[in-house]
Amino acid sequence: TSANPVCPGDDLILSTPTIQGAVYTWSGPSGVVLGNTSSVTVANFTDKEAGTYDLTVTIPNANCTFNFNAVDIDVVAPVTAHDDTYSVFVGSTIDSMKILENDIFGADGITYTLITNVSGVNDLGNGVLSYTGNAPVGRLDIMYEVCSVACPDVCNAGVIRIFIKDTGCEFIPN
Repeated sequence: TSANPVCPGDDLILSTPTIQGAVYTWSGPSGVVLGNTSSVTVANFTDKEAGTYDLTVTIPNANCTFNFNAVDIDVVAPVTAHDDTYSVFVGSTIDSMKILENDIFGADGITYTLITNVSGVNDLGNGVLSYTGNAPVGRLDIMYEVCSVACPDVCNAGVIRIFIKDTGCEFIPN
Protein backbone atom coordinates (compact mmCIF):
# COMPACT_ATOMS: atom_id res chain seq x y z
CA THR A 1 0.00 0.00 0.00
CA SER A 2 1.18 3.52 -0.81
CA ALA A 3 2.08 6.13 1.80
CA ASN A 4 -0.81 8.11 3.26
CA PRO A 5 -1.28 10.92 2.49
CA VAL A 6 -0.42 10.52 -1.19
CA CYS A 7 1.55 13.11 -3.11
CA PRO A 8 -0.44 14.76 -5.92
CA GLY A 9 0.37 13.08 -9.23
CA ASP A 10 1.76 9.91 -7.63
CA ASP A 11 0.18 6.51 -8.15
CA LEU A 12 -1.87 5.08 -5.28
CA ILE A 13 -1.29 1.34 -4.92
CA LEU A 14 -3.63 -0.69 -2.73
CA SER A 15 -3.00 -4.36 -2.11
CA THR A 16 -3.95 -7.23 0.15
CA PRO A 17 -2.50 -10.73 0.47
CA THR A 18 -3.57 -13.09 -2.31
CA ILE A 19 -5.87 -15.95 -1.32
CA GLN A 20 -6.11 -18.86 -3.78
CA GLY A 21 -9.50 -18.81 -5.54
CA ALA A 22 -10.67 -15.54 -3.95
CA VAL A 23 -12.50 -12.83 -5.87
CA TYR A 24 -11.55 -9.24 -4.99
CA THR A 25 -13.61 -6.10 -5.53
CA TRP A 26 -11.96 -2.75 -4.81
CA SER A 27 -14.11 0.38 -4.87
CA GLY A 28 -13.12 4.02 -4.53
CA PRO A 29 -14.74 6.99 -2.77
CA SER A 30 -17.38 7.38 -5.48
CA GLY A 31 -18.31 3.69 -5.31
CA VAL A 32 -16.76 2.98 -8.71
CA VAL A 33 -15.20 -0.48 -8.96
CA LEU A 34 -11.48 -0.08 -9.47
CA GLY A 35 -10.42 -3.66 -10.00
CA ASN A 36 -10.94 -7.34 -9.28
CA THR A 37 -7.46 -8.44 -8.27
CA SER A 38 -5.61 -8.39 -4.96
CA SER A 39 -3.86 -5.17 -6.01
CA VAL A 40 -5.15 -2.01 -7.72
CA THR A 41 -3.49 1.20 -8.85
CA VAL A 42 -5.04 4.67 -9.07
CA ALA A 43 -2.75 6.54 -11.46
CA ASN A 44 -1.99 10.26 -11.11
CA PHE A 45 -3.71 10.65 -7.72
CA THR A 46 -5.42 14.01 -7.00
CA ASP A 47 -7.66 15.40 -4.27
CA LYS A 48 -10.66 14.13 -6.31
CA GLU A 49 -9.59 10.54 -5.54
CA ALA A 50 -9.13 11.16 -1.81
CA GLY A 51 -11.52 9.26 0.46
CA THR A 52 -12.36 5.76 1.67
CA TYR A 53 -11.35 2.76 -0.40
CA ASP A 54 -13.29 -0.44 0.29
CA LEU A 55 -12.42 -4.04 -0.40
CA THR A 56 -14.71 -7.05 -0.66
CA VAL A 57 -13.10 -10.47 -0.71
CA THR A 58 -15.27 -13.43 -1.69
CA ILE A 59 -14.05 -17.00 -1.35
CA PRO A 60 -16.51 -19.04 -3.44
CA ASN A 61 -15.29 -22.47 -2.31
CA ALA A 62 -15.80 -21.54 1.37
CA ASN A 63 -19.03 -19.59 0.72
CA CYS A 64 -17.53 -16.59 2.57
CA THR A 65 -17.57 -12.85 1.87
CA PHE A 66 -15.56 -10.28 3.82
CA ASN A 67 -16.13 -6.54 3.54
CA PHE A 68 -13.35 -4.20 4.59
CA ASN A 69 -13.15 -0.43 4.84
CA ALA A 70 -9.73 -0.77 3.32
CA VAL A 71 -8.29 2.62 4.09
CA ASP A 72 -8.96 6.36 4.15
CA ILE A 73 -6.55 8.05 1.75
CA ASP A 74 -5.79 11.76 1.69
CA VAL A 75 -3.77 13.83 -0.74
CA VAL A 76 -0.97 16.01 0.61
CA ALA A 77 -2.16 19.59 1.00
CA PRO A 78 -0.78 22.16 -1.42
CA VAL A 79 1.64 24.78 -0.16
CA THR A 80 1.27 28.50 -0.80
CA ALA A 81 4.00 31.07 -0.26
CA HIS A 82 2.51 34.51 0.33
CA ASP A 83 4.71 37.52 -0.37
CA ASP A 84 6.16 39.41 2.61
CA THR A 85 6.83 43.15 2.84
CA TYR A 86 9.19 44.99 5.19
CA SER A 87 10.56 48.55 5.42
CA VAL A 88 13.90 49.74 6.75
CA PHE A 89 15.99 52.91 6.65
CA VAL A 90 19.30 52.85 4.76
CA GLY A 91 21.97 51.31 7.02
CA SER A 92 19.44 50.00 9.55
CA THR A 93 18.62 46.43 10.57
CA ILE A 94 15.54 44.23 10.50
CA ASP A 95 16.09 41.73 13.32
CA SER A 96 13.27 39.28 12.61
CA MET A 97 11.50 38.65 9.32
CA LYS A 98 9.18 35.67 9.86
CA ILE A 99 8.68 34.71 6.24
CA LEU A 100 6.64 31.52 6.82
CA GLU A 101 4.08 33.10 9.15
CA ASN A 102 1.61 33.89 6.37
CA ASP A 103 2.32 30.86 4.18
CA ILE A 104 -0.13 27.97 3.94
CA PHE A 105 0.93 24.35 4.28
CA GLY A 106 -0.28 21.01 5.62
CA ALA A 107 0.51 19.22 8.86
CA ASP A 108 3.50 17.48 7.25
CA GLY A 109 5.37 20.80 7.37
CA ILE A 110 7.51 22.59 4.83
CA THR A 111 11.08 23.32 3.95
CA TYR A 112 12.18 26.65 2.54
CA THR A 113 15.01 27.78 0.31
CA LEU A 114 16.19 31.28 -0.46
CA ILE A 115 16.46 31.45 -4.24
CA THR A 116 17.89 34.98 -4.42
CA ASN A 117 21.20 35.54 -2.66
CA VAL A 118 21.23 39.07 -1.20
CA SER A 119 24.13 40.52 0.76
CA GLY A 120 23.13 41.32 4.32
CA VAL A 121 20.33 38.73 4.56
CA ASN A 122 20.97 36.09 7.21
CA ASP A 123 18.91 32.93 7.64
CA LEU A 124 18.36 32.50 11.39
CA GLY A 125 16.50 29.20 10.92
CA ASN A 126 12.85 28.16 11.21
CA GLY A 127 11.78 30.67 8.57
CA VAL A 128 13.24 33.69 10.34
CA LEU A 129 15.62 36.04 8.50
CA SER A 130 17.44 39.20 9.45
CA TYR A 131 18.66 42.02 7.23
CA THR A 132 21.60 44.31 7.82
CA GLY A 133 22.77 46.16 4.80
CA ASN A 134 23.61 49.34 3.06
CA ALA A 135 21.64 48.93 -0.12
CA PRO A 136 20.61 52.21 -1.71
CA VAL A 137 17.12 53.64 -1.38
CA GLY A 138 14.71 51.48 -3.31
CA ARG A 139 13.42 47.94 -3.12
CA LEU A 140 15.10 44.56 -2.61
CA ASP A 141 13.25 41.49 -3.86
CA ILE A 142 14.29 38.15 -2.42
CA MET A 143 12.73 35.05 -3.99
CA TYR A 144 12.13 32.02 -1.81
CA GLU A 145 10.49 28.63 -2.27
CA VAL A 146 8.50 26.50 0.16
CA CYS A 147 8.07 22.76 -0.39
CA SER A 148 6.09 20.05 1.38
CA VAL A 149 8.18 17.77 3.61
CA ALA A 150 6.12 14.73 2.61
CA CYS A 151 6.13 15.60 -1.10
CA PRO A 152 9.26 17.60 -1.99
CA ASP A 153 7.92 18.29 -5.50
CA VAL A 154 4.88 20.14 -4.09
CA CYS A 155 6.32 23.66 -3.98
CA ASN A 156 5.41 27.31 -4.35
CA ALA A 157 7.52 30.47 -4.63
CA GLY A 158 7.14 33.79 -2.84
CA VAL A 159 8.88 37.16 -2.66
CA ILE A 160 10.24 39.01 0.35
CA ARG A 161 10.17 42.74 -0.46
CA ILE A 162 12.31 45.09 1.57
CA PHE A 163 11.64 48.76 0.92
CA ILE A 164 14.73 50.79 1.81
CA LYS A 165 13.90 54.33 2.81
CA ASP A 166 16.02 57.45 2.90
CA THR A 167 17.16 58.71 6.31
CA GLY A 168 17.93 62.22 5.06
CA CYS A 169 16.08 65.29 6.20
CA GLU A 170 13.36 66.67 4.03
CA PHE A 171 13.05 70.42 3.55
CA ILE A 172 9.56 71.61 4.41
CA PRO A 173 8.95 75.19 3.28
CA ASN A 174 7.07 77.60 5.56
